Amino acid sequence: MDAHSKLKPTLEDYILEMETRPPDSGQMMEKDVWAQLHQKEADLLLAAELGKALLEKNEELKKNQEKLIDDYSAKVEALRQSLKETPFIAKCPRYVDQICLNPPKPVALEQQI
Repeated sequence: MDAHSKLKPTLEDYILEMETRPPDSGQMMEKDVWAQLHQKEADLLLAAELGKALLEKNEELKKNQEKLIDDYSAKVEALRQSLKETPFIAKCPRYVDQICLNPPKPVALEQQI
């Protein structure tokens, strides 16, 4: 574990803290109002940190998804260009878009025999 991860709790750390904290019995005496207030403030801070961690994770996932989409789009375009350069397809350019947009479905080996 590096120094950065020790300073910044992970999403799992927050969840573990919430799961392992003893439940509020609801039977605290009036003199424990300050303790209850302190616990509620701690809960609020924990909820805020958890929300922030979830938003950060969501943003990371969105960026990863966008990168995958860009990579896939580039690969599709490269394949489309490759098809256009294929001698037979070059003579029939209308098939390039048909092949790229509606690729043939794989046929089971048993059907080919």
